[in-house]
Amino acid sequence: MGRMEERATRTDERFARIEAASHETQTSIRNLRVTIIVTALSAAIAIVLSVAAFNATVLSNMVSSFESGKNTAIAQSEVRRQSEETAAVIRELQRKLEQA
Repeated sequence: MGRMEERATRTDERFARIEAASHETQTSIRNLRVTIIVTALSAAIAIVLSVAAFNATVLSNMVSSFESGKNTAIAQSEVRRQSEETAAVIRELQRKLEQA
């Protein structure tokens, strides 16, 4: 009976090691799942924030272009007004020269 008990003890030890290895494997799998989920969420958040930043940049550039165009239109109307005033002064000078 000594041999049988010895074999039973060795078998019990093997089963205990197998159970411990199985438990470690399950823990590793759970940790891997958590890592995968956190990585996926981080990537999704990074993508959303990148798209938002790109949209903000495009919108800012569009507003700047609009403002630039608006300022150009104001400057053009000012130049046109000054040209008309200059033309009026020249006409007045020409009229005075013709009278003299």
